Amino acid sequence: MMDGSLMVIREIKMKSNYLNMIKINWFVAVVMVLAGITFIPPILSVLFGYLGGLIIRWIFSDIIVEALNTLFGTLVLQQGMFP
Repeated sequence: MMDGSLMVIREIKMKSNYLNMIKINWFVAVVMVLAGITFIPPILSVLFGYLGGLIIRWIFSDIIVEALNTLFGTLVLQQGMFP
């Protein structure tokens, strides 16, 4: 039969280990979030900007040129800009 104080000590040790794990995980999470904020958006924006530009050029080139021409009243984008 276990002594009551030993049970309490063991429980406190388990809880402190758990808290240390949580602290480490928080640190890792914060570092990953900061790294994501600084490094991932430029890569994603370049990728999506390029892909989006290609898709827009392929699908909407005529529509966009006409819409911009009617919006600004002048020839803002010339057809030569789009392949």
